[in-house]
Amino acid sequence: MQIPLLRPILHSMFFVSAFVLSLMVHGEPLNFVGEAVSIETGEHVYTERHQVQRTNSGQFLTSRVDYISAEGGVLAEKTLNFSQNVIAPKLRFSDKQNGLTYVSRMVDDELELVVEPQAVSDSAGSTIALSIEDEQTIVVDAGFDQYLNMEWDRLLAGEVLGFEFLALSRGKLVRFELSLVSLSDTRAKFSIRPSSWLVNLLMDPIYLEYALDSRRLLRYQGLSNIPNPNEDENYRVVIDYVYGDDALVSLDRMTTHLERSL
Repeated sequence: MQIPLLRPILHSMFFVSAFVLSLMVHGEPLNFVGEAVSIETGEHVYTERHQVQRTNSGQFLTSRVDYISAEGGVLAEKTLNFSQNVIAPKLRFSDKQNGLTYVSRMVDDELELVVEPQAVSDSAGSTIALSIEDEQTIVVDAGFDQYLNMEWDRLLAGEVLGFEFLALSRGKLVRFELSLVSLSDTRAKFSIRPSSWLVNLLMDPIYLEYALDSRRLLRYQGLSNIPNPNEDENYRVVIDYVYGDDALVSLDRMTTHLERSL
């Protein structure tokens, strides 16, 4: 999963030593699938295939995501490395439609973002250094999922939490507020809204539903990180996530659909 648009955080809480992680035995990989449906049309637009490597304690180490169109083409590829920072992981996102690759990583007191053209013949990429203020909570891509889990109890207690999220296409940090919307016997629903009233007017809230028992993301609703080639913005989608055997069934269904379309 990625939030569209999507630290130094207290080191004692959010930074994970690469040395300590190197001593941990890898746990079972986590594989899951997200099916993205257009909010406007209700049509299936793409599938996310997630492969996460974890430690025995469940800590994320690395993640790979492939974004596959309804026709079977590769829209984008993403890799994440959580070894140095679990909520601002090192990110590499390759947008196949626009021919650009975004690479971000924490370097001392800055968040470095490099935008690279994918064609070798193109000019060199550009680098943006985003300064981090004291006590600023910086979240990058799927590091949001880790951040939400860290703050789970505070959110369920009704606190509203602010954080800065890296907007790749804008090359800047955007401040958001995260809060609980509703709570059932099995699910917790959260919203993400821009802190700026002006940005809030231009962007609908993002909604996320998590399982209460496993704290796994079950549904995402809002702006996607995949550009819509027919519009001047990214897709607006609802993504339902399935795990384990259900993810395998979903993949089999997608493969059968693609075979029939050939």
